[in-house]
Amino acid sequence: MPEHDTVRPAMPVVSIADPGPLGLAGFALTTFALSGHNAGFIPNLLWVGLALFYGGLAQFCAGMWEFRRGNTFAATAFSTYGAFWLSLAFFVLMILAGKVPTTGAEAINIPAALGWFLFAFFIFNTYMMISAMRVNVSRSSSPWA
Repeated sequence: MPEHDTVRPAMPVVSIADPGPLGLAGFALTTFALSGHNAGFIPNLLWVGLALFYGGLAQFCAGMWEFRRGNTFAATAFSTYGAFWLSLAFFVLMILAGKVPTTGAEAINIPAALGWFLFAFFIFNTYMMISAMRVNVSRSSSPWA
């Protein structure tokens, strides 16, 4: 019996909207709320809900959608910043729930722990900044090209 070539239908192309605006908005609003809290004009803990869901979950999802679109730089940025907000909010909630020891032999210096956490993200932000400059270098001598 002769072998016949089977024609398979092409896989449908799944198109999704650009997740960049969602990721940027989640980061901007959550950063504004935390900064406003630190400056004293936004009430205590309002930023924690935003950090969990808008800056955290929504931004992390935007990063995953960027992976789906093949945009590795934005995917890395959004998913990392989403994880940053989720982990920061989780740390604060653990402190508020009394799950972080502040006395005794297992005491954690909360300001120092937060400092190291933020320092680690300072390092990440620095190499992302360098990468962003590399990605956006013009290939022409004309600024209007």
